[in-house]
Amino acid sequence: MSDILSQLKASGTSLRTVVIDGITVGLRILNDQDYLDADLAMLAFMKKMNVTFATESSETYEHEKSTQLLFRALVDPESGVRIAKTVTEIRDAISRDQKAYLISQYLEHERQCAPREETMPEEEFSALFESVKKKPEMMSLSDLSTETLKRLILSLANPPASSPKESGSTS
Repeated sequence: MSDILSQLKASGTSLRTVVIDGITVGLRILNDQDYLDADLAMLAFMKKMNVTFATESSETYEHEKSTQLLFRALVDPESGVRIAKTVTEIRDAISRDQKAYLISQYLEHERQCAPREETMPEEEFSALFESVKKKPEMMSLSDLSTETLKRLILSLANPPASSPKESGSTS
C-alpha cells in the first residue's frame, strides 16, 4: 500500500458516541469497502431467503441494507471494535425504534464528518482545499464523501487559475 493510501486509511478515526436506552455505543464512519460488503451481504441474504428484488420487496431490501450498515458502524466506543460478531446478533438485539434512532444518529454523524460536495458551500470547500494544500498529512480525508474527494483530487491536480486580483493583473 502506498504511503498516501496508508495515511488516508489511518485518518479515518471519526467516532460518535450515542446513548440509547442508557447504553453507550460508538458509531464509526463507514468506508467504501464497508458499503460494498454491506451490499453484497444484503444480496446474499435476499438470495438465501429466496426474495427477488421487486417493488414488493423494496422495503425488505432497505431494511436489510440498513441493518448491514449498522452492523459495520456500531462499535465499542472505547476500543473501536464492532459490538457484534454477526449481523444476526444486531437483528436479535435491537428494536425497530432503536434501529431508526441509531440510523438517524449515523446519518447525522456522516453529514458532519463527510459533507457531500453538492451541499458543501463554496467557501467551505475552498477552506478544505487550502488546508489540504498546506498540511496534507494532518487531514482526515477518509471522513470525506466520495464526491468531495473527487472534487478535491481534481482541484489539486488541476488548480483553478488564479484570479486577476491574485496574480497582480489589473486588466
